[in-house]
Order: sequence, then structure tokens, then C-alpha cells
Amino acid sequence: MKAILALYRPHRIVLLLGLVASLFSSGFALTIPWILKEAIDRLRERPAGATLLLFGGALVFFTLLQGAFRFLARRTIVGISRQIEYDLRNRLYRQWLDLDGGFYDRVPSGDLMARATQDMSALRSLLGAGPLHLSSTIIVGISAMALMARLDPWLSLYALTPFPLLLWALNMLRHRMETGLHQVQARYQELCGQVQEAVAGMRVIKTYTLGKAMVAAFRDKGEQYLAEEMRVARLEGIYYPLTGLAGGIGVVLVLAIGGQQVASGQMTLGELVAFNGYLAMLMWPTIAAAWVLSLWQRGKVAYDRIAQTLAEEPAVRDHTQPIHPLTIRGSIEARGLTFRYGNGSGPPALSHFSVSIPAGVLVGFVGPNGGGKSTFLSLLPRLREIPEGQLFLDGTDLTRLPVSVLRQTIGYVPQEAFLLSDTLWNNVAFGLEDPDEASIYHALFLACFEEEVKVLPNGLETVVGERGITLSGGQRQRVTIARAVARDPRILILDDALSSVDAETEKIILDRLRTHFIDRTILVSTHRLTSIERADLILVLDRGRLVEHGTHSKLLHRAGLYAHLWDQYHRREALERVEGS
Repeated sequence: MKAILALYRPHRIVLLLGLVASLFSSGFALTIPWILKEAIDRLRERPAGATLLLFGGALVFFTLLQGAFRFLARRTIVGISRQIEYDLRNRLYRQWLDLDGGFYDRVPSGDLMARATQDMSALRSLLGAGPLHLSSTIIVGISAMALMARLDPWLSLYALTPFPLLLWALNMLRHRMETGLHQVQARYQELCGQVQEAVAGMRVIKTYTLGKAMVAAFRDKGEQYLAEEMRVARLEGIYYPLTGLAGGIGVVLVLAIGGQQVASGQMTLGELVAFNGYLAMLMWPTIAAAWVLSLWQRGKVAYDRIAQTLAEEPAVRDHTQPIHPLTIRGSIEARGLTFRYGNGSGPPALSHFSVSIPAGVLVGFVGPNGGGKSTFLSLLPRLREIPEGQLFLDGTDLTRLPVSVLRQTIGYVPQEAFLLSDTLWNNVAFGLEDPDEASIYHALFLACFEEEVKVLPNGLETVVGERGITLSGGQRQRVTIARAVARDPRILILDDALSSVDAETEKIILDRLRTHFIDRTILVSTHRLTSIERADLILVLDRGRLVEHGTHSKLLHRAGLYAHLWDQYHRREALERVEGS
């Protein structure tokens, strides 16, 4: 409760203005039944056109005032909820960008989408409609009961008899509602995840003719979500009949008892009309209370899920005593580096890994799948957190370098080529403050993409589609390489980033990069061993350990794992040539 109220803190003055407007709106609404009472009683005593005109004008005037202040209250409070939603959505987005890869290993993307859409919408409804209707509920409810008691205390007691039972029933429903809403949100996030996976894997789905299977899976999750929503809808559906029943019993009692009092002269007709008017006004606060309770349940569950994400502490963060280097040359050293994924209870992806890489060299990383190549390369830009004192850049502990400085120094190209649904220019210039055309073209030249640009329909202004769908796999990889080299990094990392490029083009790219980055450090992970045959240093990893290192000729002479991989690679190449012929 306190956490949700704290969201209003930056807007408390405007919120106060809205609540005051709601107070005036409710106050003017409460005068209308009293005006009706006075009008009926006066007209019975002295029927006159002037009296009718006076009370009629008063009714119109106070109704207009009520509507004006109601508009101001709604415009103010609902506007605050929209602003809070805007700020909270930006905070959530910034938080996602700050969190490390471990968070995304744990939390499905469908869950994240649900928190950014349905949860945010439910919270906005609570923050807007909640205080608006709660304030009018409290003001109108208390005032209506006070005015009813002034007109006839005993008749008020009879009319309000069913309401305590109603409040007890609503409180009982509240606990079941909260449990049901948690289930609804869980099913909704599964549904979002199903959609996200289907869109991302549409090519695979079509290739393997899995359309019917995916539709069936989506229908199954949709039915589960519908079942949970219907369960909550049934609980919500009990609210309003209960309120109607309580109000209906009250109206029957008022008409029965109040009618006798009017007949006996204990109560005037105007007083009975006003009493019924206040009782009717009391019905809306009761219904609104049930609705606000429903909003509260949904909004609280939504806020808990959003707050859970905002409370996540990024594992990768700047050191409390960071070191700001004047220059970065690019030498890398690992000292007994050990790393585990997840909560650290699984087998190590890197185990006591130690190596020294001088600045300005081309290093090849090879080894069987799961050997730890991609893990080590992803630790250099600190995409995941590492222990202190195990990985160094130019002799400085990597964890002591500011994350922004470190990542501006490194050009990292991962295995999966990711492009934005934007122009080719913006994809290559992504992250650059003021790129010029010459530097963009040079980056594309280094990535062997300069010829493709000439045949694209709009050149650099060609939109590549979502995730670069209009480009081939090799083209996407070369564009991501161009994006990395356009930053002119001191260290360039290619993590199996040329797997979709033919061998000849890969060799040209590496030669161009080596020539351009003559004094820079280049780290290349690849399964095409001929590509790193001329590397200054080759590191062979197996099961998270460095098992061999040296130049190509020395490793072949050693007749170890590298020689075995080299022999396998050439056997496979020869077999493919025979099958191709």
C-alpha cells in the first residue's frame, strides 16, 4: 500500500487539487436531493410558477457545477495516472537495459511483455480510477448517511441494515480474487511467450509445417488463460448483484416504512423523496467500493510484478572505486578465471582459465562445442559478472573499469546477428553520435558489404526489416561486423560471427580487419580452422579449460587436440567436395 501511494509523491500537489475538485463535485451532488425536498414541500404549500422557476434554476446551476468539478477532478487525477505510467514504463525499460544476461536466462520474454503491457494497464487503472472513485465514495457515502440520519435516524437504520452483511461478503471474496488474479497473470505471460516465440521462429515453423501444432499449442494456452479469467469474472460478477440486493432491500424498507410515515404525517413527501435520493446516491459508493476493490486487487498484483523487476539488482555494475585509464592498448590477461552460469551451482563453463594475450595481436579461439569460447568472449565486455582479480585489461582488473568505458573500447559481434527494423545506415551507425558517410562506407568495405550496398533499392537508406529479415544470414553477419568496426574499437571480438559467410569472403574480411586494425587486438572464435591459420596466437579450449595454445605450426607439431580438430576439419571438407561433385 505504501509503495503504491509513494508513486503519487512527485504529483502530490496536483493530486490534492484533483481531490479538492472531487470534494466540491460530491458536495454539489449532495445538494440536489435537498433542493428537491424543498421544492416539493414548498410547491405543496404554495404552488407558484416563480417558486418552480427558482428551484428549477437551482437544480440546473448545481448540476452544472457538479459536472464542471467532476471534469476537473477526472482530468487531473486520470492525467496523473498517465504520467505515472509514462515514468514507470521508462524506469522499467531502463532497468531491462541495466540488467545482465543472467536475468534474461531466468525470466521468459513473454513474462516481460506481460509486465510492460497488461500489468502496466492494470496499475494505471488503479492509480487513476482508484482515488477518483474512492474519494467520491467516502465523501458521498458518509455525507449521504449523515443527511439520511438528519431526515430520519430510525429509517436510516432500517435502510442500512443489509450493508454490513455486504461488506463481510466482499471481504471474503477479496482473498479469492487475489489468488485468481495471480493465476491470470501467469497464464497471460505464457500466452505472450507463445506469441513471441512464434513470431521469432516463423521461418522454422513454416519450414517444418508446424502451423497446426503451433495453433493447437496457442489454443491450449488461450483456453487456460480464458478459464482463469472466467474464474475471476465469476468472482467479480458476484460483487454487483450483492450490492444491488443490499440496495434493493433498503429501498423496499424505505418505501414500506417511509410511506406509512408520510401517510401519518410524521414525514413530508419532500423528505421521503430526498431520503430515497440519498439512498440511491449511497448505492453508487457501494458499487464503486466493490469496483475499486476489484481495481485494487488487479493493480496490486500488477504492481507487485512490476516492482519485482524494478527491485532486481544488476549483477554487472561499476566498482565503488573505479579506475579511469588514460589510454587502452588492448592486452588481456586471465588468472585462474572460473565462471558458472545461473546461480553458480552448475558445472563451470570456464575452470581455472589462465592466459596472457598481448596487445595488437590476432587470436583465434577453437575447440569443441561447449568448450567455453563464447563464454570467455562474452565476459570481456562484462555482459555477465565476473569475480574480482581474475580478468585484466592492460593490467587493470576488469571489474574496476567503468562499464561504459570498457564497452566503448570493445567491438563485440555475437553469434546471432541482430539488426534493427531500420535503414542500413542506422544499423551500421547504431550508437555513434555523429557518423559521416565516409566512415560508414569504410566500415562496410571492411565487412565486404560494399558491393551489396550498390544493388540495394535505396542504398544505405534501404530498410532491412525486423531482425534484418530482408537480408541473408551472411549479409546480416557482415552488417553487424560493420557496426562493430564503425566504432573504431581497441579490441574487436568476432564470436563465430562469420559462420554464414563463405570461406573466401571470411578470409578477405579477416585480412582487411587485420590490415586496418594493425595495432588493435582481434579475437576470433570460429569452427573454420583455415580462417585462423595465420593467427598470432591460437587458444584451444575444451570443457572450460585451456588445453593448448600457440601458433598453427606449433600446435600441429604437438599432435594434440588442435591437430585432431584440424584433421577432422579437412576430412569433412574433402567429403563435402566429393559429395558436391
